[in-house]
Amino acid sequence: MTRAKAAETLESIAHQRLLDDIRSGELPPNSRLKIRDLAARYEIGATPLREALSKLVPEGLVSVEQNKGFRVAPLSLRELIEITEMRQIIEAEAFRRSLERGDDTWESEVVAAFHRLSKSIATYPAGKTNEARLEWEERHRGFHRVLVSACGNSKLIRGVEMLHQNLIRYRSVFLMTEISTDELRFMHQDLMRVALDRDLDAAIPIMRRHVKVNVDQVKDGLNKNPNLEILVEDGDAGLKLHSHRTSD
Repeated sequence: MTRAKAAETLESIAHQRLLDDIRSGELPPNSRLKIRDLAARYEIGATPLREALSKLVPEGLVSVEQNKGFRVAPLSLRELIEITEMRQIIEAEAFRRSLERGDDTWESEVVAAFHRLSKSIATYPAGKTNEARLEWEERHRGFHRVLVSACGNSKLIRGVEMLHQNLIRYRSVFLMTEISTDELRFMHQDLMRVALDRDLDAAIPIMRRHVKVNVDQVKDGLNKNPNLEILVEDGDAGLKLHSHRTSD
């Protein structure tokens, strides 16, 4: 293996390890990311770690300040709402386009992804290990990825991926598990039904309603446990999604 290839591999490993620990909450929101500590944690050198951290900045998971170094990006109810609004626009449109363009192979991939997700839902990892929660999240993200995969626009798909990546840590930190397994299965089965029926009229409204659930859960969590507000930068549980995003 060449030196350049080895460096690229270490950077990729560092990126994935950081990503997993940020998404799971192992590296808490707003915590300092000291290169020396991370190097010891992952047994990876400083250079690939800096490169990996720099790549997480435009992804919205890490912030960097001059002379202060890297930090895990803080949680913000305002950011969560903005992520949700973007999903209501981007993911809903990508889903509708997939219904228009998807072929038989796409349909079979939707069914297979739902089957994999259903097996995770049956043992929904509330209160279990970070590893178990991340596995559930990966299957959940995989299902949504397949739903939009036939949209015919790689930038839309990439946008959906990045929004999901930013959302995962909210669910991990707040341990959002109030939805029953039956309801969770029904919500995603309904998306599959719309996909297989090629119900273009229902595609955008159902996806918009679906993605709003995360905001509702975080607000409910803040109401039930005000101590969680220390994890939220603005702590403004009164923020609302724009009505025109959720009314149809």
